[in-house]
Amino acid sequence: MNKGKWLTGGGAAILGVVAGVIGGVAVLSRPVTVEIVGATVLIGWLGLLVVYLGWAVLRYNVNYGLSDHEWKVLHPELYAGKKELQRYQQLHEQWAERRRKGGGVPGPEELTAPTGNPYAGESFGLPPGVVRGMLALTALVMFLVIEVINVFRPDTEKRFDQLITAFMMVLAFYFGSRAVGALQSQPGDRTGKEESREEKGLEAPAGGPAPASETAPRPQLVPAVAASPETPSEQPAMPVHIQGLRLASLVTPAAPAASPAAGGRLSGLKLEARVLALTASFETGKGFPECFGVVTGDFDQMGLSFGALQWNLATGSLQPLWRRMRDEHEDLLRRILGSRFDEFRRMLDAPKAEQLQWARQLQRTTVRNNHTRWDFVSPWRQLLGELGASDEMIALQIEAASNRYAVALEACREWQLTTQRGVALMFDINVQNGKVDKAGAGALIRADYAQLPADLADDQLQLARMQIVARRRSEVAAPQWRTDVLLRKMTIANGVGSVHGRVHDLAKEYELTLAAVPELTSAPVQRNVA
Repeated sequence: MNKGKWLTGGGAAILGVVAGVIGGVAVLSRPVTVEIVGATVLIGWLGLLVVYLGWAVLRYNVNYGLSDHEWKVLHPELYAGKKELQRYQQLHEQWAERRRKGGGVPGPEELTAPTGNPYAGESFGLPPGVVRGMLALTALVMFLVIEVINVFRPDTEKRFDQLITAFMMVLAFYFGSRAVGALQSQPGDRTGKEESREEKGLEAPAGGPAPASETAPRPQLVPAVAASPETPSEQPAMPVHIQGLRLASLVTPAAPAASPAAGGRLSGLKLEARVLALTASFETGKGFPECFGVVTGDFDQMGLSFGALQWNLATGSLQPLWRRMRDEHEDLLRRILGSRFDEFRRMLDAPKAEQLQWARQLQRTTVRNNHTRWDFVSPWRQLLGELGASDEMIALQIEAASNRYAVALEACREWQLTTQRGVALMFDINVQNGKVDKAGAGALIRADYAQLPADLADDQLQLARMQIVARRRSEVAAPQWRTDVLLRKMTIANGVGSVHGRVHDLAKEYELTLAAVPELTSAPVQRNVA
């Protein structure tokens, strides 16, 4: 809604229209021929594309995907005119009344203000497939125009040979060389001299041609654990930049969080298990115990990721878990895997390259809407899901996450948090963001602590401190993730909130409250961090 940006983008669109009109007039000033008509159609089409591109860039790069009306709904005091202001303000009053009656839950018609372009990583910041669609339609228009002209002027294709070659290079960039190879292999190849990329040995991988479903490029991701002088437990296990791809790569839609009374299993677990289950639910979109059995495919080149903290084969973090399961609970593993137990056992003793090959052969890739999905062949996803959600495997996962739980307790001591939700907050920060004191957040937290009233009750003091940590740590996250980090951390601090479209109540779902944690209350609690 920045007017300067609107004028810039609008100017680009107007310039495209003017260029199209001037070009059309210039062309039509000559005697009308079939070439003139074709050129006019092409110029008009390109002018239309410029107008559409200008509008689309404004919509997503300036308005972050919302319309003017939606921005007025969100912030009437900023964007609504004097005549509209009262109407939009009445909407906010109606929603506030509904939230009061509905226990604070937002209504389905309420909007959430985006913090950035959701498609910032795509071409021109537009939704996936838009640029490809524009190119495909342009190719169709060019083909029709040139073929119609060629009916009357048989040498037209030769005259436009260089233009067609250049356009095919653009098609190859966006659609892959196979698309261009298919065009060039049709009867009537205009030169008969050009080799496809496959003939030049540039396309086929060492193991043979790739399946058609794998032609889409894999996302280039920052490794989950980058080189750092910090110990591994101080680095994020599942950094925020990768969670969107992980959620999109799950085969089934997210299920609602399970009730803590389901089987009585969650209420019998220790605090370290409950905080792990909460973070795993945020990361996988699954409730307990399903979040311990989540399996995702090779979307991040890790081969296969498994469990509450998505241990994986490529980094070698998953194999020890599965080997312990095999060695300590072989009977259960045989029962779950059945006839596939021997295959699983041999894989665990194989070199890592063979383990990755085994994992990838269990998956099939499909490309839909410019997004590659890694789906597990039946019945491996069901078997691994059952394995992960078993009591024995859950216990092993809790033990494997114990180092991060210890880091969370130490962070609670450093930042004077003594409650169960405080531990959950520090554990979630460790898993998603790493350390608390990053990019100056620590100094800001200490300054805010010092401003807290001295007469706050203990519960109020703990809540205020958690809110400060949540706010200040989210402020130093990358701009595109700040809202996500803030909502997630504030949900933990407040005990209720909405994360990824799901409303959470930590006391009901995970028995996480403001109850004091004995390990954190053995020493006197200071009022302010020194």
